[in-house]
Amino acid sequence: MSTLQRVIKIIEDQVGNRDIQSDTKLDYIGTDSLDEVEIVMLLEEDFSIELHDDALETLVTVQDIVDLVDSPE
Repeated sequence: MSTLQRVIKIIEDQVGNRDIQSDTKLDYIGTDSLDEVEIVMLLEEDFSIELHDDALETLVTVQDIVDLVDSPE
């Protein structure tokens, strides 16, 4: 499973939306701050990485999350 597929699955499982693609804008998904914290925690667990709690605040699309996961700071 690719990074994109894994990220999409995590987001879909968290928010219940099943129409997420790489170019889907995060504000379209309709997450609230609790969802965002949960998504960050799930990403950290699934990819064995460490991200800041506010990591999603500066990102625009699902692909931005994939890029962040593929090269964490």
